[in-house]
Amino acid sequence: MLAPILSCRDVDASIIYYTRCLGFTLNWRKRDWGGKTTFASLTLGTAEVMLAMIEGIAPISRGHLGAGVQLHIDLPQEVAIDELYEWAKRHGASITQPLEEWAGKARSFSVNDCDGYQYRIAQSAMAPRLENAG
Repeated sequence: MLAPILSCRDVDASIIYYTRCLGFTLNWRKRDWGGKTTFASLTLGTAEVMLAMIEGIAPISRGHLGAGVQLHIDLPQEVAIDELYEWAKRHGASITQPLEEWAGKARSFSVNDCDGYQYRIAQSAMAPRLENAG
């Protein structure tokens, strides 16, 4: 399992965006003495993403979070990609590519989070069922 840890300007704001706009579920969070979230784990289907305050991760430029990073999430069949896409649109997600089909093999859309990380959320077409000929 791979679970990226992404640097964030504001973990609490990112949690709100991920859960309200993208349909993620918050698994857990760690807060500082003042109640501000400094680290959190979220899931969408079987994908896990961890979010951390910039100060808790390797030093980086605050202006370039997410630059050049695209994360691919392959949704399991029990998560309806059409419903997730419509949910994201209704809740103001920053959609960068609309839901589209790829040669009948998969469907996907792209979205940015509030720190500039881009997600390609995809779902493979289900394999056709073979009927018993005999």
